[in-house]
Amino acid sequence: MRSLRNIYSWLFAFTSLICLRIAFTFTLRTISQENTAGPYLLIGAALLLVFGFAFAMAWWTVFKLKPSARWWGIAASLINIQVSLFPLAVPPHSIDTGFLLILGLGLGGLVVF
Repeated sequence: MRSLRNIYSWLFAFTSLICLRIAFTFTLRTISQENTAGPYLLIGAALLLVFGFAFAMAWWTVFKLKPSARWWGIAASLINIQVSLFPLAVPPHSIDTGFLLILGLGLGGLVVF
């Protein structure tokens, strides 16, 4: 089980970097050009920053074998599940294979942690 947690910790680190990069891109896009979606992009960037922080904390606590690693791992896995199910709430209500992969990783993370 320890090796699976180690694998998930590195997946959380990768996901944290992706979230932070997309948040940075959204912020730059909002600053660099005048568009009507600016406030929505900033809200999305703020949400991605929160997600990135949660994934980074999950990585760090699992990597350092902290007692709180279980709770951060569960929180990060729940974020993965939430993100994968989001397309069901937005029309045209479809889940792509990429979202199924994220859903599988989230459910697997709940089992591991």
